Amino acid sequence: MLSQTLTLEHEEERGRKAEDPFLTAVRSTIRYAFQPIVNITSGSSYGFEALLRGQEGLGFTTITSLFDYAHERGLLHRLELTLRELAIQGFLSIKATRGCRLFFNLDNRVLDAPD
Repeated sequence: MLSQTLTLEHEEERGRKAEDPFLTAVRSTIRYAFQPIVNITSGSSYGFEALLRGQEGLGFTTITSLFDYAHERGLLHRLELTLRELAIQGFLSIKATRGCRLFFNLDNRVLDAPD
């Protein structure tokens, strides 16, 4: 009886922590390109702007439509966190970015998002 109760509690907890299928798809599909931001005087890279790529693989023709979809479903904040994590992981994996800043664009609606 106790093991059944613990199993049910564990399944309920797992269900609460389960990621939305949309965000799971974002994690496996979206990638970033990193555009150097160059000091025109010295020619050195000051930083890199994270440019979102791959929204077509999710069925979105534009990046804006990806964000609109998330906003309409109350997932904008979670999408932004997911994308930020992907951008940081990608940035850190590139040796040329050491000592540089990462510039990350966000949808300004996230500042008002209830999630």
